[in-house]
Amino acid sequence: MTPNSQVDLIKTKFGFDEAFNYKEELVVSQEGKITYIEDIAEGLESGPYALRGLFHGKNVGKQLFVVARE
Repeated sequence: MTPNSQVDLIKTKFGFDEAFNYKEELVVSQEGKITYIEDIAEGLESGPYALRGLFHGKNVGKQLFVVARE
């Protein structure tokens, strides 16, 4: 599915009048105008807890799992 067909689907099937400009959003993100939060779980032993938290809505932002840092 191409980005244009995804936008068309959002507009027609889900009833949104205006579609977002995904190309413009990338620029805005790169300029630092949009920030995001990462929820980082470190270590192999924290994996099950991180996944459980993800599926139960306990994490904030994007869930990342770091097995080992070099």
